[in-house]
This record gives sequence, structure tokens and C-alpha cells, in this order.
Amino acid sequence: MQVSKEAVLLAQRRAELIELCALQRGFLAEEVAALKTPFGGAGVGGFVAANKPVVLAVAGVALGLAVTRPKRVLKLAAAGLSLWKVAQKVLPLLTRPNAG
Repeated sequence: MQVSKEAVLLAQRRAELIELCALQRGFLAEEVAALKTPFGGAGVGGFVAANKPVVLAVAGVALGLAVTRPKRVLKLAAAGLSLWKVAQKVLPLLTRPNAG
């Protein structure tokens, strides 16, 4: 049985795309790993200690908004919680080893 030229080209293109996907997945895993330790490995505690005035100012503004505009803050909190849940489900998928 003879394989058509188009089938050969499609198989080559598929192999190229699989290789490209593997490369992109590796780059994405590196970026996700960098995002998991955004403060040079010091974690959130190190960031808070280094930027205490800024963190306190942001916390004060957030508290002020929560007191003066509770509906908007609740909507924002709900959106943030949804985003957090999605991120918790997606991040493990991005960091898994290449299955293909």
C-alpha cells in the first residue's frame, strides 16, 4: 500500500507540532516554577518583611474599601476565589512531565 505525499507531509507536520508543544510545555513549566517562588525563595514572609510599609498601606486600603463598599469587595473576593480555584487545578497540569 502506497502512502500519499499529503499523508507524509501531515505526519511530518504532526511530529513538528508535537516537538514544539513539548518545548513550549518545558518553557511553561520553568515559568510556573519561577512564579511559585517569586521573591527569590524567601516566600511571602520575606516579601512582607522587606516591604512592610507597602503591605500595610495595601492592607489599609483593602480594609477601607471593605468597610465603605462591601458589595464591590464581595464581588472582587468572589472573582479572586474563583481564579484561585482555577489556578489550583491548572498549575499541576502545567507542571506534569511530558506524556507524549
